[in-house]
Amino acid sequence: MSIYHLIEMYSDHYNRRGQLSPFFRIKDLYVSINDTQETVTLHLCKSSCEVVQDKDIHDDIIQIFGSYGAIQILLNGEVLLSQLVKDKKVKVMGSYRTLLKLEAIFYLLRATKPPLQAQG
Repeated sequence: MSIYHLIEMYSDHYNRRGQLSPFFRIKDLYVSINDTQETVTLHLCKSSCEVVQDKDIHDDIIQIFGSYGAIQILLNGEVLLSQLVKDKKVKVMGSYRTLLKLEAIFYLLRATKPPLQAQG
């Protein structure tokens, strides 16, 4: 499974959940996720999450770099983002405050969904 497909699955799951709106009182988030093979950008906002083209981004962007496996466990909420950074499994380019916000979003979405996994 490609990182693009994994992130599309995450986006679909995000869009089915409604309790995240308190995280988006000030501004939307753009998160660029890179697994060394490809880069996918998510637009996280109060009401939705969607994969966007880089040319559509006009705001600040948070970048996450890591292996496919590290990105997968992050999106599944299995390990906190700050722990992955501490263990040097991912690198985040953005403010610490934004890192904590993303960590909370990934963690909150992990509770009621089956893990995102590669097929076959």
